[in-house]
Amino acid sequence: MYKQGYRKYQFLTEYLAKIFNTGEETPRTAAPKKNIIVDPNLESLSRELKPLWNQLKENSYDFSLIQEDYIKKFGPWKEKYTTFHKIKNDQDLINFLEKYFSTWMKLSFKSKDISKKEIFSILKHEKPALSSSHTQIGKYKNLLIFKNNQFQLNLHLRLKKYKTNTSSLLIIFSFWFKEIHENWHANLELINDSYKNSMIAYIIAKKLIVLNYEEKPLELGNLETGNQFLTPNYPRLGEPIKPSNYMVLEILNENPMNLYEELCLQLYQIENIIKDYNEKNDFSPYSHFEGLTSELQKFLIKGKELFLQAEDLLHQSTTNIEGKKSGEIKGSEESKLKFEQIIAFFKDALERDRREKTKLPEDQGYRTKNQLYDDYKEEIHISKPTFYTYFDNLSLKSYLKVRKKFKTGGGNEFRYKDITSEKDLDLEEIEIVESSHDLLTERLELQKALSYYNNNDYQKTIEILELILTSKKLHSDLNLYCTYLYYLGRSYFKKGKYEEALTNLNKGYMKNKLLYNVKYALINSYLYLHKYEDALNLADEIILGFRNILRSNDMSLNLDDLFINVIDLDAFRRIHPKIADDDMFSKFVLLINKPQLRRGPFVPRDLPQDTYDIINNNIISLKILYKKYLASVYLKLEILRRLFFRAVLEKKEDKIVEVVDVFLQYSKDLFKDPILYKTVSFEDYENYVSYFRGLSKLFKLHKIEEKISLEFPNVGKSDSYPRNYYLQKDEFSQYYTCLNYLNEIFYSDPERRERIFSLFGLEIRFPKKGKISETILQAEYYFIGAYANLNYLMDNRIRNEEEINKNLDVSTINSLERVFMKVDDFHSRWHGNKHPILYIEAAQKAFDYCKEHEFDYLINWTTNILKETLEKYEIIEKLRLKRRIQIINRKLEILSKDYKEVSENITLSFQMEPKEGFKHFVQIRLKRELESILRERMGNVTFTIQLFNPELNRDVMKAIMNETFHRDTVKDRPRSYFMVKMIAEENELKDSFILKLTHMRDFERESGGFSEDLDKITWVIYNAIGLNLASFEIKIDPANLTQYQQYFKKDFKTEYENQYFEFYVSENLNEDQFIIHIKRLVFS
Repeated sequence: MYKQGYRKYQFLTEYLAKIFNTGEETPRTAAPKKNIIVDPNLESLSRELKPLWNQLKENSYDFSLIQEDYIKKFGPWKEKYTTFHKIKNDQDLINFLEKYFSTWMKLSFKSKDISKKEIFSILKHEKPALSSSHTQIGKYKNLLIFKNNQFQLNLHLRLKKYKTNTSSLLIIFSFWFKEIHENWHANLELINDSYKNSMIAYIIAKKLIVLNYEEKPLELGNLETGNQFLTPNYPRLGEPIKPSNYMVLEILNENPMNLYEELCLQLYQIENIIKDYNEKNDFSPYSHFEGLTSELQKFLIKGKELFLQAEDLLHQSTTNIEGKKSGEIKGSEESKLKFEQIIAFFKDALERDRREKTKLPEDQGYRTKNQLYDDYKEEIHISKPTFYTYFDNLSLKSYLKVRKKFKTGGGNEFRYKDITSEKDLDLEEIEIVESSHDLLTERLELQKALSYYNNNDYQKTIEILELILTSKKLHSDLNLYCTYLYYLGRSYFKKGKYEEALTNLNKGYMKNKLLYNVKYALINSYLYLHKYEDALNLADEIILGFRNILRSNDMSLNLDDLFINVIDLDAFRRIHPKIADDDMFSKFVLLINKPQLRRGPFVPRDLPQDTYDIINNNIISLKILYKKYLASVYLKLEILRRLFFRAVLEKKEDKIVEVVDVFLQYSKDLFKDPILYKTVSFEDYENYVSYFRGLSKLFKLHKIEEKISLEFPNVGKSDSYPRNYYLQKDEFSQYYTCLNYLNEIFYSDPERRERIFSLFGLEIRFPKKGKISETILQAEYYFIGAYANLNYLMDNRIRNEEEINKNLDVSTINSLERVFMKVDDFHSRWHGNKHPILYIEAAQKAFDYCKEHEFDYLINWTTNILKETLEKYEIIEKLRLKRRIQIINRKLEILSKDYKEVSENITLSFQMEPKEGFKHFVQIRLKRELESILRERMGNVTFTIQLFNPELNRDVMKAIMNETFHRDTVKDRPRSYFMVKMIAEENELKDSFILKLTHMRDFERESGGFSEDLDKITWVIYNAIGLNLASFEIKIDPANLTQYQQYFKKDFKTEYENQYFEFYVSENLNEDQFIIHIKRLVFS
């Protein structure tokens, strides 16, 4: 029974060998070497998989579909293959051929025309390929093993090859549970289903542990003890998506096939577990609870309690905000915790330490959160995670002193504060602390909103924030209120609702003008709404604010301190709030510039803790200050660029001069900037100078171009990329990419330009150029390309076309070879051939894009550009069509000299029975004979075939109709060839059959576009006349049927109107075909 069930997994070894490109690298023996278990590097694995989990979960190919594919395709072949290897004598082989092959094969074997070895080769050739496939995310092959409405089991595989000729297979099973938050405890069926899936996962995990899998999660850290599989592991707020748990095994062997076989065995055992538990319809926690061990029963009861408490806290309704009492937090019905209780615990801990005298005086009263919970858990009556949440969200800093714990475990220690306070808290300070507790619900709601924000669910974020903003209590905490407005504005911005974003961000800005993150968000909103003057004013305010910080503290940035590598600045996206709120520079900046403090990465044991914190905080703040100041300076350059572009389009001369003057003065001031002059080179903003000059050149603003050239005489086309690290990230990357593309247009010579500005490069990501994602930048790029096409390239193109027509000499086409030698594409639109339709596409793209995104000031421009482009396109097309008609007429004149309508029947007799076998006779002997005749004869040829054994007529007819023939007037001309289709008809009276030929081209299979196919038709017509054919067929893509009908109705007749041949086109719509008939015209 075991072997019979396991057999359906045997294909997996070959399947894995295929997807890992290994094959059977070493022959399998009766006693293969045992697989060796390797300890994986869990820390490295965690970092590698962390950003991939979401894709690994969502993009996994169902393993059952691969099994089904195997059963349908691979299974029958495997049966045939296995049966062949059991053959012991000739009679067994004859029975095998009769069962699995044709009568011809059996007769051929009896007459010894085919050997057993050849039959085996045919059998191997018939091996089917599985159409199902895995998905690959990163380095991992990804398969879905099991999934239902609540539980999903995925398999992730990675094969590593080593120089020692060994391979290791890393196997990861990831367990995923669906969250069931809403009223799950009131739905017994849902409880039972959840419990059933948890038990399936638990039993699978137990089996995998027996198979030497490691139960350690890949997210390293402090792990709670207990079984990980009995209760779904719900992610915390703000956490990235990851599985509930993981099981990891890495095995090593010289032969990868041995690794695959072990995986097959494991999958078979897992399938049996899933099958057994799925068949249990009465599976519920109540029916099995009594059968569990006492330890497991206790674990389940405690787990349920913890889950209920966490649910009550994290998913409390926001509609009860006004009902919360001041100074307390409500958890579940039976659990309440006040901040006074926590303070009382710390007071008691201090008094206990003083009485017991087991600690040094300076350590008395200090407790971590964990220690405090363990000491007073009998009085707290809530779970540890819930207690941590309460503790972190209560404002306790006025009551507690904090210090860093340096012993094992780390973290912060807290102590009641008034033992070291120089003064007691006054009434006003106590009221502030008390009022902050009223806002705990609002803080928790903000945390919940941020979890949705971080997972890109901006609509849900907006719903939560707008609901909580109705609370009047929120106005008592200015920073919290502004934080709500900031994330509400950013959420609207992310959804593309820029007016709503601007409204909310402005509210936050008016409440507190020192919040730099709000200012930057406001500038982004202004840019998307094209309010460039407002954006410029705010950028000036930010830059001035930064300079005032430096000036008021009489400080200059020391680059040696600024660029030490101990801090990872990428972790900080916003300017440190203490720069504005607490004025930390005026307090601490002198310390960082003291000469006796060594420069370099700081270590706590080198300095007192307070000094260490001061220095590190200032280094972080200074780095953020530098980054944000640099961003502000270059953001102003981008704003000035957009103002200049807008002024040029609106033709406001005064505004153009004003913006250019500001830009030139600002560019010169960058050389003298006290912060940036050492870290920023001219190449970092040379592109902007190049842009101003290039746009002036394009729109023929000669005075402006001359003015810029005088200030920067050595700046021409610039496609440099910024050297400064911070300018290579985020939005500045796309700014420079856009500048590089535009400068390429500005400084191209229209007289020598060979390629139309057709915008194909914009969606392509180049190694050093980022992708342009901001819509206004894309619109500007489309617009500039269309404008340059119209005003420079099209005029030049018209002059060139007229010159070509003037110098055209068709008399040089004077032979058959010359007919097929000269390429005269007319319709094809591949990128390098400068088809004028690309001018229209560029103009149309610019118009459509500006209209789609409602860029009003560009719509009028692009409308006129599109109109004028169409007019010039018609002029170019008339010139090209005139030249095409002349060339076609000349070529048809040359071809008409040798054209004759010929019909011929040729009889072929094969009376000698071939010794090589049936397949060789059809594919080699008969086919070669037919091809030899077709190369020599012209016109419409038919064949009468007489065979040595008339009984084989039908088999030969069937086989020959599946063969492919080609026919051409001139060899090696891929555009003009014909596919010859054989149509066989049996002639019973004469014991022979007839082959008729149909010449055709299958454009549907050739995967060319419609325009390319029209040019192919020209070549096919030339070939048909050269072969003396009366007609031929073309098979088309049904999607292009209407276009073909319109073309043959009008344009075809215009292009091919001549005095030598008449072309008539008929349709066969059932086969998606057109038949082109050729008739030679006779003149007196």
